Amino acid sequence: MTACRPLFDLAFRRGEGACIHSHSLNTVLATMICKDRVFRCSHLEMVKGMRGHGYTDVLEVPIIANTSHEEELEASMQG
Repeated sequence: MTACRPLFDLAFRRGEGACIHSHSLNTVLATMICKDRVFRCSHLEMVKGMRGHGYTDVLEVPIIANTSHEEELEASMQG
């Protein structure tokens, strides 16, 4: 069981369409250049997999700032 499980459960209870948790270099760099803490993308085939979105729609993915411990992240997801 991952320490992030409570965070995934919270996202599910809030009705979020997906939760992305990645430590890949590309993902980390993308979060660093998105100064307004939102990653926006469109014209990607995978966007159609998100309920209510199509290929040309803009999908906005909020970026949650990291903390030293997973349990500290829950407060930032509450608001």
